[in-house]
Amino acid sequence: MRSHWWWWWWGAAGLLTLLLGEVRSKFAPLPDINNRTFIKQYIDIHNKFRSQVQPTASNMLYMTFDLALARIARAWGNKCVWKHNPNQRYHPDRKFKPTGENMWMGSASGKPINIVNPITAFNNEVKYYTFSTNQCSKVCGHYTQVVWATSYKVGCAAVYCRYMGGKERNNNLVVCNYAPA
Repeated sequence: MRSHWWWWWWGAAGLLTLLLGEVRSKFAPLPDINNRTFIKQYIDIHNKFRSQVQPTASNMLYMTFDLALARIARAWGNKCVWKHNPNQRYHPDRKFKPTGENMWMGSASGKPINIVNPITAFNNEVKYYTFSTNQCSKVCGHYTQVVWATSYKVGCAAVYCRYMGGKERNNNLVVCNYAPA
């Protein structure tokens, strides 16, 4: 009788593992913060949008990758909280204080995340920004963070959040940190 119990137990454990794996596998894996393709994509799109500002910026710096900012973004993103990191202003390198942060949320799917989409969403807020008055008619802080002329370091992370705010969401959360802001 004991031997049958043992097989039943392993069968149930195997079925549970299979089912949990099935739920997890229906969403595409997200790139690591060190993934060179991922980094190149978000650096390139940031610099593209920065080069298109009107009027043309005379002091626009070229955006480059910063691992510490990406680590901070990943750590905050892993909390799966839809609010800005109250500690994001702290960077290990004192010359990068303060820092800025943009966040984007989208539904997880079987397709790989395209990091260009969140950055484009940030940039699309340009329609609410008036350069001459430096004011926004609606939310445009994400846009101004992307094109802030003196920011030249960025680190982004994409994380999967099954739960946010205590509810099942199955979302991808993208967090980008900028320095100096």
